[in-house]
Amino acid sequence: MKRTSRAKKGGIIIESPRLPPTYEHFPFDQTLEDGGTYWRMEISRRAFPSVGDDVSIEESLLESVTMSDVTAHQFSLSDCRCRFLDLSNSTLKRATFARVGLVASRLTGVSLAEVRVSNVVFEECKLDFAQFWKAKLKNVIFRRCKLQSAVFEETELTNVFFDECELRDGTFDAALLSSVSFVSSDVIGMRIELQKLKGVAIDTHQAAVLLAQGVGARVKELEEGEIFQFIEQEKA
Repeated sequence: MKRTSRAKKGGIIIESPRLPPTYEHFPFDQTLEDGGTYWRMEISRRAFPSVGDDVSIEESLLESVTMSDVTAHQFSLSDCRCRFLDLSNSTLKRATFARVGLVASRLTGVSLAEVRVSNVVFEECKLDFAQFWKAKLKNVIFRRCKLQSAVFEETELTNVFFDECELRDGTFDAALLSSVSFVSSDVIGMRIELQKLKGVAIDTHQAAVLLAQGVGARVKELEEGEIFQFIEQEKA
């Protein structure tokens, strides 16, 4: 049976990780080698100074795992739950994250180029200065995350919910946003292109902040509560 999780305001349905009843312990001397597939593993309290290309971790639990300052291509994390995962300052190109839950994890300064992120929940994670470039995010929740100065460049965001996040000085250059909610998040200093934000939800305070920053948008109240959405760029 498919398990799902619903965001409390955005109505986003997230498919939960498909986890097995039991796991094998990851061998102490095992490394993450090129082309390696690691399935139904429990990986805890490990630091990997390097990660090979085409590494796949599936149906596994990761806790207190460090993979910081590494460079890897086509890294894949699917059907996993991660707690205290450290990917800070790593470069992951063409990576895939599918049906993953990350809690209290650190992705500060991570570079995610051409990644695919779907059915993922980031909860209380640090993504300050994270860089998403030509990425695709679909059915994603950021809950109580720090994303100060995070960059979403030429990135597609579909059904993405930022819940009580810090997005100060975040950048959405040439981004395509559909059914994205910033409601309850701090958006002071956030840079966006309004002509591409039709259907993006913000609350009353955010509307005032963004308008005060001179973004020149017209807003429209939705049916439920004090939630607004950009509907078009105000004509001069």
